[in-house]
Amino acid sequence: MNEFDELVENILHNCIEDIEKKIIQQESIVGLYYITEYMKQGFSLSSKNKMMIDKLVFSFKTDRSMVNYLSTDIRYLITHFFLASIQNIKHEKKRLEEFFSIYIIFENYENIIENKELIHLLFPQEKLSEYLKHLYKAFKRDKKFMQRDYIEQEKMIFKLFYITLFIYERSKEPFYELFNYLYKIFDEAIKLKLDELVLYLYVPLQFSCCGVSKSQEEFKEFNEKVEKRVEEYVKAELIPRFKLEAVDKQNVSSKKPLKIAFVQERLMNYSIHNVFYQLLQELKKINDVQIEITVIDLNFPQMNGSNYFTIEEMKQLRLPLIDAQEKFIGEMTPFYSPVQKCLKLREYIIEQNIDVLIGLHSQVEYNFLFTTRSAPLQIYWSHGDSEYDIEGIDKKISHFSQKTRQKEFETFLLPIDMNKYNPPVDNKTVEEIRQQYPKDAFILGYIGRLIKIENDQYLETIATIMKQNKNTIFLACGSGEDDSIRQKVDKLGIGERFYFTGHIDPHLYGHVIDLYLDAFPLTSGESLNEYMAKERVPIILLPKNHESLSFLTENRGDKRIHAKSVEDYINLANVMINDNRLRQSVAEEVVRHFNTVSYTYSKGSFINTLNKIMKWDIQ
Repeated sequence: MNEFDELVENILHNCIEDIEKKIIQQESIVGLYYITEYMKQGFSLSSKNKMMIDKLVFSFKTDRSMVNYLSTDIRYLITHFFLASIQNIKHEKKRLEEFFSIYIIFENYENIIENKELIHLLFPQEKLSEYLKHLYKAFKRDKKFMQRDYIEQEKMIFKLFYITLFIYERSKEPFYELFNYLYKIFDEAIKLKLDELVLYLYVPLQFSCCGVSKSQEEFKEFNEKVEKRVEEYVKAELIPRFKLEAVDKQNVSSKKPLKIAFVQERLMNYSIHNVFYQLLQELKKINDVQIEITVIDLNFPQMNGSNYFTIEEMKQLRLPLIDAQEKFIGEMTPFYSPVQKCLKLREYIIEQNIDVLIGLHSQVEYNFLFTTRSAPLQIYWSHGDSEYDIEGIDKKISHFSQKTRQKEFETFLLPIDMNKYNPPVDNKTVEEIRQQYPKDAFILGYIGRLIKIENDQYLETIATIMKQNKNTIFLACGSGEDDSIRQKVDKLGIGERFYFTGHIDPHLYGHVIDLYLDAFPLTSGESLNEYMAKERVPIILLPKNHESLSFLTENRGDKRIHAKSVEDYINLANVMINDNRLRQSVAEEVVRHFNTVSYTYSKGSFINTLNKIMKWDIQ
């Protein structure tokens, strides 16, 4: 017996033992994977091992318990796939069709997520497009999908999109392919007037497009392809079907107290919530006779809903907090009626006589509420997507200048809690982190989602800066798929000096990074503010149409952090890298800016914005 046959025999014996114990071990599946890989290279099985394979495959067809396990335990399904592939390696394509025909209706979602490493044996991250292609083909083979109950439809969409999201890192090209697959379903659902499916598809479409978006052009594409079509569907189908009457768009300027409802998609510890929470803390200081605030948490269950600790933090503000999923659906299930949730939420808002409805995102509930006119004044608060635009929005606000459509927005300042932006850290820990990297290196870096730095022009700019400054390294700090970026920086000749840290504590790494090179065209969020609050200097590329471009870049020499072009960005970075005294001086100005913003906000920037919008006099 040769070495390969002996290896195969040991793996098959382990597999038989696992099946008898009804617990298939990961080692057995990995072993089967390697057998298939060897056979693709021309290795063949002994007659004894072939008989063992035939016996195992037969048991999967005839043993009732084994057949049941195929649709309930992903380890059995993958084991069967590898065994059948080994039995006839030339028919692997057919085996894949058989695998996905079961996988598409597999409902033990936790089991899939827990065993995602085994799915990656079949389709590693770099083969995500191939995985999606097979999955969509299996989906299309269900000729009765459009006639199924909406809950059954949601389960298949959940498999197609959400499970993919949970087991793979998001990367642009594969997820945009997924967007195109989902869009075909969306288009058909609209034609067939399938209300629940149309609304349920909104978030998968948004995340597969805008979740990996790199530019306002892509936000605009989503707005035109999806947002506007949902708006038209609500107008043409849902408003007449449910006999929905618009709330009077009356003048609420003299009404006291003014009732304001903020609608948040989820309460969780990320930049949007942190900004929102800071605002609520300040609004709490206003007399209740002036305004009443309600927070509505959509508690979006498809993405695991809101975070317990963030909810508890919000409760400490002692503001009315409505869990829309619990109140209007009654359970935290990803399979429910989005139409009923929207209808009941709208009814609640009207019953509560909400005067001002403020949406913080682009979610399907916002589209429904805005389009059906659920409050006298309806406001969109942008946290980055300035292309979001439907008719039901009366006013648009943001806490920073928008890259496009700035004239449509009222901009207000947010309070800055320096203790939160720059909390005390252990300097010893900071030094230990720095010691992990080359001694005396000048550390460039970025903190945030890696998708934002995948842009070719940005990486080419970083490479130029690093080649002109041989003592530099770059820390890419954050979560996300990094294979594409690794390939690009290797080709640019900086791969050995480009480090991926994974998820980190931004308050520690804010003291590790010497110069923050902000991403473009999609820029950093709160992580950039947190960095600057530590008396640190970033370089930021402003878009050509930025309203403050001239003010921030002209007649200021090198003592600035904003660049007007890529060339200017490179020059500013070179100056900051090589002039420690100038960098420290600019850092002190940055902190003074933060203190100025805090002082300005103490005069009520958000309230001033509301007063301007409504011509009111909230004090």
